[in-house]
Amino acid sequence: MRNSLKLLIVVALGLLGYLHAQEVRAQFDIQFRVNYTDLYLFRGHVYDEEPGVQGDLLLGVGAWSYSVFHHPGYETEKLDEFVHALEYTTIGRGTVQTLGYRFYQYGFGRPDSQELFYRIRQRTAWNPTYGIAYDIDAYRGTYIDLNLSRAFPLTAKTDIGLTLKAGGSYGLEPKVTRSGEVIEAGFYEKDGLAHASVAVDFTRPMGKHLSLRASYEYHQAFDDLLKEDPKTGKTNQNWQVSLKLKTR
Repeated sequence: MRNSLKLLIVVALGLLGYLHAQEVRAQFDIQFRVNYTDLYLFRGHVYDEEPGVQGDLLLGVGAWSYSVFHHPGYETEKLDEFVHALEYTTIGRGTVQTLGYRFYQYGFGRPDSQELFYRIRQRTAWNPTYGIAYDIDAYRGTYIDLNLSRAFPLTAKTDIGLTLKAGGSYGLEPKVTRSGEVIEAGFYEKDGLAHASVAVDFTRPMGKHLSLRASYEYHQAFDDLLKEDPKTGKTNQNWQVSLKLKTR
């Protein structure tokens, strides 16, 4: 875990030292998204089996942005999740890099937590994206993911996208004493590949500032904790429809 944190710090310092050669985003940006989902899936875990409406808001100034995501929870015992994120993003000739902090706040059932993260996306045909997130609070471990995504033009205004994802972990298993007492929560049962998914999405602009997106995702769990969870299980399918409004 310490090695993962050191790696994240080294990457962060390298990114900050490279800023002078980067282009930043527009000076001011506001984005708002409303998303309907038939279940809430996060890093392989099904948090909420019930259909619901989620929302997120982003405020950006230059390379800096603040965003908040909310899932209200629709089960009897509500999840009621808020995720606050502060990010710094730089755009280069061939890459998009983001360094940030997230605070996960839950109204029920899960411990609040915080993480530092770094992501880099290569602007090529399949847009490979590599991410590393180090939990500094409830779980104290590292989550690593790889995404491949490509858009295929359907008409002059619409695209069909294909996304492949895989996520794994190091140090996110439960910490127990010799007597079997759990002293630190676990996000996965063991280190290694935890889950993977394939998704297809349809995106269509509805004017200059509004867009519609519909997607289908098939998810496969590999970690035992995920497979034994009655909500998650070995496989899942997820449908989503969202509207996104942005100023630029």
